[in-house]
Amino acid sequence: MTEQEKQELRQQMAQADADYEKALAEEEAEEQKPKRKAKIYIAGRVTGLKPEQYEPMFATVKKELEKAGHEVINPLTDIPHEDVNNWALTIMECLPYVAQCDCIAMLPGWEKSDGAQIEYHFARGHKLQVLQVRRVGKPNSRQKRKSQQHSKRK
Repeated sequence: MTEQEKQELRQQMAQADADYEKALAEEEAEEQKPKRKAKIYIAGRVTGLKPEQYEPMFATVKKELEKAGHEVINPLTDIPHEDVNNWALTIMECLPYVAQCDCIAMLPGWEKSDGAQIEYHFARGHKLQVLQVRRVGKPNSRQKRKSQQHSKRK
């Protein structure tokens, strides 16, 4: 093999390495994108709690789901309510929004809420996927493992 052939081979190998690195970077970027954008309604207990107990939970879940690429409806901030002190009217205002969604995200403690139970059964009746939010603002064990694996790669 001549020196020129060796040089050409080195250039081809360097180009192949660069193409491979680029493909890996593109694949990793693609993995970070949500597989399918979903429209998600957040349901949880409000009645009987103080706003400082429930508002941060709704806001945190909305932020995390939007960060994952989903469209999210927070009934506290995204639905115009005629009279928030009229419980029955408020629930009736929310249900059309639930019907527009692909999923409903049930916050911890939703079982203690008559309104969230109505939203849950309405969603199930409309064949929506039901997501159970276990903890708000804390990564679950799967997220921790994924984060640890990602940091080990660096």
